[in-house]
Amino acid sequence: MSDGRSEVAGARGEDTGAEYELYEDAAEEWRWGLVASNGQIIADSGEGYTDRQDAEAGIGTVRSNARDADHLEIIPAGFEVYKDKADEWRWRLIRQNGRIVADSGEGYTERNDAIEAVERVQSLSGETEVYEDEASEWRWRLVASNGKIIADSGEGYASEGAAKDAVENLEEIAPDADSVEQGKSHFTVYKDEAKEWRWRLVASNGHIIADSGEGYTERNDAVEALERVKEHSKSPTV
Repeated sequence: MSDGRSEVAGARGEDTGAEYELYEDAAEEWRWGLVASNGQIIADSGEGYTDRQDAEAGIGTVRSNARDADHLEIIPAGFEVYKDKADEWRWRLIRQNGRIVADSGEGYTERNDAIEAVERVQSLSGETEVYEDEASEWRWRLVASNGKIIADSGEGYASEGAAKDAVENLEEIAPDADSVEQGKSHFTVYKDEAKEWRWRLVASNGHIIADSGEGYTERNDAVEALERVKEHSKSPTV
């Protein structure tokens, strides 16, 4: 086992201001980081790999996808499509402060089906129902003409009025909320549990292939950080 970031897995060639570093962590898993010339980690693998070759492949994926990846803008809200723990595709509508406004009423086998569901929500096709659940909380759901639930509140509200206000919020922001193009990798900027801003690079298959090496107090700092990653992702070689 190597002791931390002791092995540089690349050469700069031209001075790009950053280089990839490949190392074995304390759990004997392989990881990589994209390190700026001042020593700041501007991206990392976000997970450990059992084999060194898998970590190297992860670097290759970032080099192939980062520069041309879409940037999901969450101003004031954006649709994020992701894979859940059951390996199904879902979407969620996220506000700039990280709050989830709505999410998919079900999981989908194919990513494109989840994206098509986003398009239906943005067109507000269907009828909105406000109801009281078994826990005496108020919720809403968007129901298609065939009875299929295409969106729900994702959380309960203390009063019927609060649930109706949430529906009005959805109708206001959903049509113009940003979403990612089908079949493309994308960056998304979000607030973590510590209320710090971070970015992550999500592949077209929903797998997170890179994330920020640190959290930021301001959202703009996280956006600037992902732009640095896009700028430096291709030049360093492994």
